Amino acid sequence: MKAPVIDITTRRKGERSPFTDHKETFYTGGGNGGGGGSKMEARVAKLESDVEHIASDTTDIKMNLRKTSSDVSDLKTELALTKRDTSDIKANTDANKAEFEALTTRMKGVEDSINSFKTTVKVGVGVISAAVVVFGVIAGPYLAKIAEIINSLALKN
Repeated sequence: MKAPVIDITTRRKGERSPFTDHKETFYTGGGNGGGGGSKMEARVAKLESDVEHIASDTTDIKMNLRKTSSDVSDLKTELALTKRDTSDIKANTDANKAEFEALTTRMKGVEDSINSFKTTVKVGVGVISAAVVVFGVIAGPYLAKIAEIINSLALKN
């Protein structure tokens, strides 16, 4: 008669173990002190193999954790450098802002000077135009006589 089987699976139904593809079962009862007879050595060997795999996986996990810790440390350093660079950029931006404000003030002064020059030119052109008109009114008859004389001299020759 076969001994009853007790399932001591630590996974939920349907899950697979990352270390093995089988269910761990132990036989109870039987005539050899509940040891399951000749299969005991095979089961112990399987358990030892599983423990070796677990130890190997634990070592891999520790190595990955060390690498991850190193990566996190590198990220912290890079973040600190980025914060410093951002602070420098902000300082440069503030300095540029002050320079732009100074340039804006200077440009406003230049614009005012140009507007003043335009006004001066307009007044000058107006004065010259008025002077030409006054000169034409005053000197017009004399110039007409001079033109007649020059014209008559030119036609005589």
